[in-house]
Formats: sequence, structure tokens, C-alpha cells
Amino acid sequence: MEHSQGLRLPHPLGYSILAGFAKLMYAATTCAELYYFSAFLTDGAQFSVGITAMILSVTTVIDFIFSFFISVFIEAIKMPWGKYRSWLLIAPPVVIVFFTLAFVRVGSNEVLSAVVIIIGFLISHFIWSIGEAAVNSMGLEMTEDPDERAKVAMWVGRGSLGNTLVFGLISAPIIAFFSPRMPQGYYAVLAFIMGVIYLVGFWALFFASSYTMKKKGVTDDTIVGGGKPDAPKRSVIRDLGTGLKYTALNRHLLVTMVCIMVTYGASILQSASMYYFFNYTLGGSWPAIMSMYISLGSVVRLIASFALVPALMKAFKGNKKAVYVSGFIGAAVCLVIAYLARGAALPCLVISTIAGVFLSTPFTMWIGLYQDCSVFSEWKAKKRIGGFIMGLSVMPIKLGIMIRSFIMSGFLVAMGYSATATDTSSYSSNFATLYLIIPAIMFLGAGIAHALIYKLPESEIKRMQDELDAEGIV
Repeated sequence: MEHSQGLRLPHPLGYSILAGFAKLMYAATTCAELYYFSAFLTDGAQFSVGITAMILSVTTVIDFIFSFFISVFIEAIKMPWGKYRSWLLIAPPVVIVFFTLAFVRVGSNEVLSAVVIIIGFLISHFIWSIGEAAVNSMGLEMTEDPDERAKVAMWVGRGSLGNTLVFGLISAPIIAFFSPRMPQGYYAVLAFIMGVIYLVGFWALFFASSYTMKKKGVTDDTIVGGGKPDAPKRSVIRDLGTGLKYTALNRHLLVTMVCIMVTYGASILQSASMYYFFNYTLGGSWPAIMSMYISLGSVVRLIASFALVPALMKAFKGNKKAVYVSGFIGAAVCLVIAYLARGAALPCLVISTIAGVFLSTPFTMWIGLYQDCSVFSEWKAKKRIGGFIMGLSVMPIKLGIMIRSFIMSGFLVAMGYSATATDTSSYSSNFATLYLIIPAIMFLGAGIAHALIYKLPESEIKRMQDELDAEGIV
């Protein structure tokens, strides 16, 4: 059977749940970096602040530059199990090796050790970004039914929300057992174990998608490998130019990309600064419950994705944009209130957890909105460039990480932070600002920007998709 018009999944819910599971395992693995990479550099490897800032800056800038080539890389390389699906199998083993290396200090020479860490970081991130792009694209490739695509996208978004629950439950015993025995090495052990978790999730989706395709009587090449077998040969360079052109001309896509950048950038900034916030702003015995707080926040956000998001969708009559924007605004307000209440640790943490409830909406909704934007670009271009545009979905995440690193590095340098400092009185308010106020400003800006710029009518998306299918555009 060809990759024909009207292609549907035999078991949409089952496939959607497995796609969400793959995303969950991937996102949980990234938490090892989000929560502990900066801490490893300063307190584990005990690099100077200057070297730490250099590592954070270099890795994120180059990682962002690499993101421009992910779509081209995927399009240009012929893979045996399909263009996207192959990376579900190949990416995890490579990531495990190099991600672990990023948490190892190889010697007393700071510069040499920094180079090794940077290499491990960049290779692992480039490969796992390709894998993430593959997961994000699979919904478009496995089915042409808009409702099924929306269901897959929703579950992939939910997978992102459950990451800290899995990470918190796994990381706490690992850290408790290995940190007293391997004060510097436990970071690498944590990275390795989380890499194995990532492998389990991606390989599960790889084999599940094989079953799905066999049930439909199709092959890897016809579904995930790039369209109809009799389609004319396509030029990667020409497709790249078309994809970039209709990305740049799609204001709905551009503002959504900016909001994705903010969603991840601000959230990752909170993850990276949480260690310092608990230690210096809250102090006392509060750092001991950080892992519990991480897991609780994840549970709350995951429940909100099943309860709050559908309720908001009903309240806003299915308007994804309104639900999306409301999440940003609600999170920003809660973080400001939490900052004002920081003198009392428990109320501050409760209110910041409520902010996470609102954040469940941007994390759950962005892939669906992004896919709508992808259909709009295809309709304007009259060409199947959805895979290219979905490949670009990792770019705003990378930019968000880069912004996180710049802000984090700037704060650490401006404060003159030292893990061995005796006078830390100024650290409390600085880390409260870093953890609560800066993200609040970012979320508020994203909500306002999306409300003002994104004007794509959802009622038109199905019509556009039907026209593409009817015209047999490849």
C-alpha cells in the first residue's frame, strides 16, 4: 500500500501513548543536564566561574548553530528503517556514551577537561536533537487524519510534563547512594542511567511503529522514509530553500517558535537555578526536599494536562491559541506572587507549584499549534515540507537553552559566585530573582506576543489539509 491519502493509525490511542512514553523518557534524561550540569561544573568538577561560564556559553551557542542543520541532516542521509523512524533506534546508544562523557572531569587541567566535556555535550545533544525531531515528526508521517495527529501531539506534550517525576524518582536514590562514595563521579553515573532510560522509551516506539505499519500493510520507506515510491526525486537543497522561505513567511509559525523558545528557556532556567535557589534562598533543611519537590511538581503538571487543559479547551470552545496564552499569563502571575512570598518557604513553593499547573498548557499545546503552522506552510508552498518544518521544532528549544546559559552565566559572574564563599548574604535575593522573576517576565512576554501575532484560523486547517491531499502534493 502506498502512503496514500487518508492514511490512519490502526490504534490511535495506543500509538499516542507510546509516543508520549518515548518523549517522557527523553525529557527525563535531559533533566540530568537541566538540574545538575551547572552544579557539576561548579561544585562537582570545581571549575572556576570563568571556565564554567565558558563551557555553558560555548556548548549552547554551538548546539544552537547545529540545530540549523538537523533538518538537512535528516533529509540528506538515507536510513535503513525510514527517514525519521531510524533515529529512534540509532540515537540512544550514541547519546549514552557522549552524554556520560559530558559529566566527567578527566584530569587536573581545566582547559583539557573542559574540551572533553564540550565534545561530549555537543555530540550527545546533536544526536538526541535528531531523535527528538523524529519523535515530533512521526505523528505527521504515521497518519494524515488531523484528529489522530492532534491526539499524538497531545500525548507527546504530556510526555514532556512527566519528565521531572521520572527523574525525581530515579535520581534521588542514585544521588543518595553514589554521592558519598563518588563525590565527583556520581554525576556521570546519573547521566549514564538516565541515558539507558531514554533508550528504553525510544526503542519501544521504534518497534511499536513497526507493528503499526505492518497492520496497515505498508513499509518503512512508504511511511517514514519519504512518501510515495513513485514520487519524483527531490533535491535536498531545493527543499531546504523552499522550507526556509515558507518558514520565514509564516508569522504564525515564527511567533510560535519564539513562544516555544520562551517555554523551554524559562523552564530550563528554573531547573538550572533550582539547586542554588533551594540552597541559598530557602536554605535550612529545604535543599533536602528538592528531589521531592521536583517529582511533586511533575505529578501536578501531568494531572493538569489531563484535567486543566481539557477544561480550558472546553471553556474556550476548542481554541488552542486561547488555552496556550492563558497558561503563560497564569504562570507569570503565580511566579511574581511566589517571589513576594519567598520569606516563607512553604507558601513560596506551593505558589510556584501552581505556576507549574498553568505551564502544563504551553507544554501540552505547542506541538499541536506547531503542526497547524506546518500544514499552513505546506498549503502556501503547495509542497510537502512538513518534515523539514517539524525538524526545525528543536531550534527554538536550543535557542531557549542558549538564552538560559547566557542568563545563568551572567548571574554567576556578576555575583562572583563561589561554592566555597564564606559570605553568601547577597546570594538569596539574586537566586530568587533568577528562579522566579526572570521566568515570569519571559512567560508574560510570550503570552502577549502570541495573543497579538498568531492569527491562524483553526477552522481552516482541515480545509488546507484536505486540499493538499486532494491535489496529491508530494
